[in-house]
Order: sequence, then structure tokens, then C-alpha cells
Amino acid sequence: MSPVLLLAAGPGEARAALLEGEEIVELRIERAAAARAGEVCLGRVVAVLPGMSAALLDIGAERPALLERKHALAPFHEGQRLVVQVVREARAEKGPAVTARLALGGALLALTPGRPGVRVPTEIQGDVLRQALLPLLGEDEGLNLRAGAAGAEMVELEADLARLRARWSEIRARAESAVPGPLETPPSPLRRLAEAAIEEWSPSTVRVDTPRIAAELRGLAEVEVAPGTRALIDEAVEAALRPVVPLPGGGSITIEPTRAATLIDVDGGGAKTLLDVNKAAAREAARQIRLRNIGGQILIDFVSMEAPPQRQAVLDVLSHALKGDLARPHALGWTRMGLVEVTRRRRHPSLLEVLTEPSDRRKTALTVALEALAAAERAAGTRPVLRVHPEVAAALDGPAAAARAELEARLHVPIAIEAASGIAREAFDLV
Repeated sequence: MSPVLLLAAGPGEARAALLEGEEIVELRIERAAAARAGEVCLGRVVAVLPGMSAALLDIGAERPALLERKHALAPFHEGQRLVVQVVREARAEKGPAVTARLALGGALLALTPGRPGVRVPTEIQGDVLRQALLPLLGEDEGLNLRAGAAGAEMVELEADLARLRARWSEIRARAESAVPGPLETPPSPLRRLAEAAIEEWSPSTVRVDTPRIAAELRGLAEVEVAPGTRALIDEAVEAALRPVVPLPGGGSITIEPTRAATLIDVDGGGAKTLLDVNKAAAREAARQIRLRNIGGQILIDFVSMEAPPQRQAVLDVLSHALKGDLARPHALGWTRMGLVEVTRRRRHPSLLEVLTEPSDRRKTALTVALEALAAAERAAGTRPVLRVHPEVAAALDGPAAAARAELEARLHVPIAIEAASGIAREAFDLV
């Protein structure tokens, strides 16, 4: 059956699910507050780390960004404002990494402010182009040539350079008065997620929750409005955050992420036929790995079996179940410790990395803040008051502030926030 893309959006966040038949097999979440690779931001140095030859910068993201000295154009000091570019997105407990050595990419060229010269990739012969472009550059300008530059006319290169200069001029103008955060208007989380999901998953149908979302995607895809889509996605997300997954016919698997690897333990639950339990566990483990977007090294501890034919049968089931995964995981076989090792490419942050704290896997304050705003949006027509934990209130005034302002503008009413220390951090009340 052809896959169906489910899309839903709330303030500051968009969620996607891939439906194959009657089963959701992939989930993806995109946030406005996240710093994406290539994004140009205004950063403010909040701490200098002499021992690491680096600094921490507030760039408007959930966690401070790391700027290494080798990626700076000059020495930095606390409180300094810098225009930087994201080179590595946040992952687990690590914040994003940034560079002050910008490369503003165009169709044929990349402008490198503060780094003079023309740099040519090794795969093209660019000496003639280098000599032709050097006279066009200002004192503090540089260029990186892209592969397409080799066959371009000079007039095309000059036009690309003019567009990049105009872009850089706009970035510098915004940086004069901006607060830490993106200096260029990024696509909405919904648009960005929809474009990526359509390209990657090639769905036959796109379903959204509301006509407003359908209107935002106009020109990108033909969509069906299906009320209840958001609830379906949210239910799948909540289930994918639970560490224990029951197996059909009895038994369960427990999924435990660590720094080094993700461990999956199979509990037979007193079942009589361990081979059947392990086969069911292999199918479910493959589904959960894809659903939760688990990457890196994965170790599966099946219920102990001594007979080689049985072990091979379980490995065959697992390998077959992994085949539909676009991240191309590989079941490497049984280790001497009696575990099955699986590797999977890290293509996007896992659900746990996006939604929860690395230390205890509670939902982050930002996650709860965005969920509270989504609830306030569904209660449109009232003057919403949100009672939340103080850490969530701080997130609503911090990384979720733009999402809150967006929702207030759409509802034409202010959203009152009450910080209540007696409420659990993962809970909120809509009054």
C-alpha cells in the first residue's frame, strides 16, 4: 500500500508521521527554536572557556552554542555580539556548534566575509575563474567556488555574487538591533518538515489536521484535510517515548539509550515458545528503531537460545524487518556475549533527543511549553491562562517566546502564564 504522510503543526513546532497501511512507521519533529546547520544567527558570548579555547554563545536556541577559537575571526570576550553560522546541530546533551567563518551559499558561489581570496574545489579546474573573480572582490570579501561555477558564464557569476552581497548586507543590518537568534527568516517548521518529508518519503497522499495547515502548504503538495490527524500523531509520539513495549502473544522489549549505544532487552514473560517470542521481539525492535529514529550502535539482548538454527532464524527475521528502513540499518550478527549488534546511520535527532532531557528522559521544559501552547490553541475562543511549573514558565519567556507571540497574534488575545511550583514539570493546567 502506498505510504501516507500525516502532518500537524502547533505554535513553534510541526510533527510528521509516515503511515504504511494501518501502521505509523516513522515520526519526525521540527521546531522553530532549533538551530539548523547553515543557519546564520546573532550570538552573544555568555561564557569564555579558556581551558577549551572556546566560548559559549546564546543564539536563541534551547542550549548555548559552542564556538571554538579556531572557528573565530578574532579573540572573543564575554558579552560580545557575533554573527555566526551553525555547523553542527544540537544532539543529546550537546548544544549546537557554530563558526564565525561564514560561508553564504548561492547557486554558483559562496561568499566568505572576513576571509579574502577565491578558493577552488579540487574537482574543478578553476585557475582562470580565480583570476577573473579576484578583481571583483572587496577588501574583506572572499569566495568559495561551487561545482557549477566551472561551466557558468561570467555574467551568471557576477549576478550570483550580487545576490550574496545583498544578502550579507541585510544580515549585517539586522544584526545591529537584533536579539540573539536567526538573522534570516527561516521557513516555518511545518514548511521545512513537509519539504523534507515529501522528498525523503515520497508519499502518495498528504493529510493535515486543519484548513489553515493546508493553506500553508499550497503549492508544495495536494493535501487532504483530515480532522484528528494531530491526535493520531501525538498518540504515536507518546507511545514512542515509553521505554517498555509489549509484544503480541506475551513478553515485552525494553529500550534503554546510553551514551555509547542503545540497549534493547527482550523479556519472554514466561512464554513457552522462546523462538516465537524472539521472532516477535525482532520484528518489534526493528519497528521501534525506525519509529524512534534510533541511530548509531544498537545491541539487542534476546531471550537466551543455544541452538544455532534458532539464532539464525531470529537474525533472519530481524534483517528482513529492517529492510524497509531508509536509514539502511544492518544486523551484524551475534556477539560472543550472546547479543545481536545492529548499526543505523544517524540521519536526524531521535525522538528522545528532541523531546526529553538526556539525564532522566523527562520531557524538557521547552517540550512541555510547546504542548501547553498547542492546548491553548485548541481552546481558541477563550482567554487562555496556563498554569505551569516555573521552569516551563521560563521556557515560555525564553526559547518558546516566539511561538507564544505567534499564537497570541493568531488568537488576538494574550496568553497569561502562571508559574506554580506545586505543579509537576511535565504537567500544565489550562484555566
